[in-house]
Amino acid sequence: MEIWCFFTSIHSWQNKVKEPRNVVDSRSASSTFSLPQQMAFPLPDRRSAFANQLASYQGHRNQRYASVNVLLLSWSANDLPICEERDALEEMFRQIFIYGTERYEIPSKRSEELLGKALEQFLKRHGAPDSLVIVHYGGHGGPPKDGSTECEWAARIDEDSPTLDWSVVQTQLLTAECDVVILLDCCFAGSAARGQTRKCVEILLATDKDQIAPVGIGRWPSFTKILTEKMKELMDERGEVSLRSLHSRMVQADAGLRRQPILVAGRGSGGNILLRKCTLVPGPTALDMIQSGISPFTKEQSLMLEVYTHRPLESTVLEAILAWLTKGSPSQVASIRLAEDVVSSTASTRAVGNHLIRAAAHSNGSSPIVSTSVRSDLERLLNQVDEITSAPSPKSLTDEESVQLVRVLKEKSQSVNTMIGDLLANLDKQNLEEVYARKDVNHAELRDRINMRLKLLDTDLGSESKDVVVTFVAPPEEGQRFRVGKRDGYEVLVEYFYLHDRLKDLSISLSKQIARMSALLMENKPSSFNTLPGDGYLQERTFGPRIGFVYRKPDHSSIGRYSILSNLINSFGHVPLEMRARLATAICKAVLQLHSIGWYHKAIRSSNIVIFSAPDPEAKGIGQYAIDHPYLFGFDCSRPADAETWHTVDFGVKDNLYRHPDRWGVSGRFQSHHELYSLGILLLEIGCWRLLPQMDPTKSEFENIKHPQRLREFLLSKAMDRLAHYAGTKYAASVRACLEKRDWVGMEEWQIQGFIRANVLAGLEFLC
Repeated sequence: MEIWCFFTSIHSWQNKVKEPRNVVDSRSASSTFSLPQQMAFPLPDRRSAFANQLASYQGHRNQRYASVNVLLLSWSANDLPICEERDALEEMFRQIFIYGTERYEIPSKRSEELLGKALEQFLKRHGAPDSLVIVHYGGHGGPPKDGSTECEWAARIDEDSPTLDWSVVQTQLLTAECDVVILLDCCFAGSAARGQTRKCVEILLATDKDQIAPVGIGRWPSFTKILTEKMKELMDERGEVSLRSLHSRMVQADAGLRRQPILVAGRGSGGNILLRKCTLVPGPTALDMIQSGISPFTKEQSLMLEVYTHRPLESTVLEAILAWLTKGSPSQVASIRLAEDVVSSTASTRAVGNHLIRAAAHSNGSSPIVSTSVRSDLERLLNQVDEITSAPSPKSLTDEESVQLVRVLKEKSQSVNTMIGDLLANLDKQNLEEVYARKDVNHAELRDRINMRLKLLDTDLGSESKDVVVTFVAPPEEGQRFRVGKRDGYEVLVEYFYLHDRLKDLSISLSKQIARMSALLMENKPSSFNTLPGDGYLQERTFGPRIGFVYRKPDHSSIGRYSILSNLINSFGHVPLEMRARLATAICKAVLQLHSIGWYHKAIRSSNIVIFSAPDPEAKGIGQYAIDHPYLFGFDCSRPADAETWHTVDFGVKDNLYRHPDRWGVSGRFQSHHELYSLGILLLEIGCWRLLPQMDPTKSEFENIKHPQRLREFLLSKAMDRLAHYAGTKYAASVRACLEKRDWVGMEEWQIQGFIRANVLAGLEFLC
């Protein structure tokens, strides 16, 4: 069954509000705008969070949790043989349950403080109310000699060992917003503190409070080893694990444990915790279905509800409704769509559009924020939205008419939103700040993009940035591009850039550029930017001066396996067209997003695209990699439109192949169509699944080409024929649009963006 929901409070229904459209010039007639009130939320910021939570739950309607993540705790300097058993436990969670796993090794110094910070960050990322976190600890435990706490953790058994008070850390878990499972494999585990819980918390302890836990050497197996075995047994037999059934099996004599485990259950507001295999491929979200116009459900399987509340839709009311629509929904419900999400987003988009029209009408005629033609187009699109929103409310429409209303509204609103996004780079700081400050602008992605544009305009950005400390898992290597390490206990990937001989000593301006780029990478960005969150930068001189930008790992993957795209192209001979098209589409969208805020990458090429491992551990071939989720690396450190800087300037033929012909041997002001050409080269490589140098019919990797126009002529002739054969004519037409010479003089940035959407992106999306 599929359910559509429209929400309102009776309070808001009784207080209709109309917003007048300001008269901007003599050609614009005045009008009024009001959303159908039973579709309007009074608190758009909470509504957005509500919609995101509901959509994220869609793929998990056959199980209780929207996400499950495991944190494996141990000491960085321990004296126990725990590595093999911890690895087996993690492998089980990843491969059998398909849960996300993270390791944190407790440092010997400031142990309690840093563990508390790491746990806080873990819960911030994974502790949503509709989620489950599992925390496992393997190490020493026991009462302290001074009796200051119930239970103390220790790295080693000697008196000088670093320790921490477990009861302080446990408080964070007991008060978490999500359900929690705690697995303690240590001596005196039963001494763990109890307390009041917000949600469902279940604790499985290796021993009681006055007993020693075997470490797994000799006759007696460890708690973790038997835990792993019994969980596998239950999954094979039942397809799910409850801690009660797990405990029941572990206390049996044939389990082989010397001490009986203890189960402690604090119910909170939840029920029994069931561990089931997570679904790798989530079901369709409401926006996916509306965008595609295709529903997998028949009319007989659909039901439209209007829900009214006695009180305004404040956070407590929304939390109760969310629980009802997710965990509390019947098992027969396969999908719940929040139709209101489209309407609220439309109101936000319209507010920004009207602001820009008013600002343009009152701006200085010599330097308007948008041209007259842009303003006219924006007014036309907003009028189309008004026509839709002035239609009869869903209460007076049939179910099918209501669904169609939402679908058309989504389409028209998206057109306005796209145009506004493409205009952000034209706006000055004052107008951006005014739009950002509006309370009726609640579209999360638009706000993030405005914030990023403001950061790009901030001349002081990065002034407080400092080097960070990363602990690496392997020694450094000369000339290495990437290096895996840990920062604050979490996996990070460091990307290195090497300073030229003439730049061995960091100048003040170069230091500012590096700090500025690091600060930009650390800002919150929409996922469509396809960049990993930054975590600072570092400087090294082991193999000459080099700078490293630090990135946090993606949520869906371990940093242990990753590859640059150029290596994948050389390693895997056959990749389905639809996979290549999705990869190309994601990269094209990322470039559009960057350009919309005036940020140029300046080094788009296959060696600067990184792809991490897929979440499916059983995948083979190219399926081992999450090719639908490419990430951009290799960002130039210069200001948005300036010339390239120290690490992207190299005028050898090898790198010139990926540059626009106007930039061969020239370092000048960068323009967006220069990047479009580089994007075309990259799309050509993806379409043919072959690197550009390998396409040279003379087998010389184009080393003999001295004139860029000769290369362009080859690409638009013979290379295009090859591309059409491997990827089809629509894909080839998209690439041709990137590479062809055309007059860009006089075209505004939003017009170039529109050209890319219509002539490049549309052809790629057609193949997805």
